[in-house]
Amino acid sequence: MRSLGFRERDRRHNVTYMIWASRAVDLIRKMLGDSLIKALIEDLSALPDADKLRRLITLANMRVKPPLGRSSIEVAGIKMHVHVCNNGFVELMASRYDYNDAVEVLTRLKNAGYEEVKLGRRGGDRYVVYMGIKAIRKHPELVTKVCEVLRRMLEETVNEGKERRMKAITKAMTSLGCQ
Repeated sequence: MRSLGFRERDRRHNVTYMIWASRAVDLIRKMLGDSLIKALIEDLSALPDADKLRRLITLANMRVKPPLGRSSIEVAGIKMHVHVCNNGFVELMASRYDYNDAVEVLTRLKNAGYEEVKLGRRGGDRYVVYMGIKAIRKHPELVTKVCEVLRRMLEETVNEGKERRMKAITKAMTSLGCQ
C-alpha cells in the first residue's frame, strides 16, 4: 500500500490506511488494467449476489475531480481560497476554526503589506480572513495569481456546462481586468 502512495497514520499501535476517492479509482483502474483480473471480475459480477464487484467496475469508470486546492493561491506564506459569488464578486479567503489562528493569519497578512484584510465569521463555527476585490486590485501580483486561478475555474466550468457559474466567473475576470 505504501508503494502506491497511500499515507500511514499511527494511532496508538493501530495503523490505519487512508484511501481518498481518486486513489481508490486509480487503484481499481490499475487492477482492471490486467486482462486476467478484469475478465475474472467481469465474469463474477454477472452473478446475482456480486454487488461489490459491480461497484468496483462502476468505480473504475468514474470521473475524478482534481484534488482540493486548485482554486487556492499562496499569499505571504498563507494558502487562501479564491471564492467567486454568483454576482461575479471575487474574494480571497482563509478559514480557521480557532479564533487565535485566524488572528495570527490576519496579523501575518497585515505585516506583509496587505492592510485591507478583514476578519469575519462565517458558517457559525469558522473564522474567515478575507480580502475583497478592491484589495486584490491594489496588488498586481495578486491580480495575476487570481486571474490564473479564474481561468482554470472557467475552463472547468465550461467543460461541466454550468452557464450561471460561467457568467459569474467571466464577470469576476472582467472586473479584475484579466486577459
